[in-house]
Amino acid sequence: MNVSFLEMMGYAATVIVAISLMMRRIKQLRIYNMIGSFLFSLYGVLIQAWPVAILNGFIVLINIFELLKMSRRDIAFSTQTIHVQDSWYIKYYLNFFKDDIKRFFPEFELSDKAEYEGVLIMRDVLPAGVVILKKTEGPDAEIVLDYTHPEFRDYQNARYFFNKGCEALDLKEKKYFITPGMEAHHVKFLKKMNFVPHPEINGWYMRKIGA
Repeated sequence: MNVSFLEMMGYAATVIVAISLMMRRIKQLRIYNMIGSFLFSLYGVLIQAWPVAILNGFIVLINIFELLKMSRRDIAFSTQTIHVQDSWYIKYYLNFFKDDIKRFFPEFELSDKAEYEGVLIMRDVLPAGVVILKKTEGPDAEIVLDYTHPEFRDYQNARYFFNKGCEALDLKEKKYFITPGMEAHHVKFLKKMNFVPHPEINGWYMRKIGA
């Protein structure tokens, strides 16, 4: 049986809308949903199914409106310093997201023999991510975890931290952030944040503090 162009459009619209409903990030959800709804609306016009065309055209307008609101809204970022090994909240936070953390930081584990410092990145009034550094001697600040939970993965947390939020940490005499590239998506993220391969440590990346 031959599948017509219109049927293919209808199937494509169905798949895209279904995919949109599986998105955890609101912006992605709205973009995919807008595309799927546009195809459904066009499909409705072409087969003269006017209720389908009108409803999905309305959904397209709603998605455009919400995306414009999101792009214009100023987000209030701040950092809250944390006592990594003594904070009940950080223990709860790391345990709650442990499976997702292992996906991107498979080797992450806090050691009882090391000292750490860190910050919670606050987005408006919500904790959106955590950055943990190991206390070390020398010019390098070693990041052992830079985690943002799924709803806020749009790079804005990281841009805020590396540009301003890191000032909450004790970085006196430190010149570079260094961190291992633990997984392909993490390496992609590091390159996006202007990290470059470490010249002396294989598989590690570095970025000048304040750059």
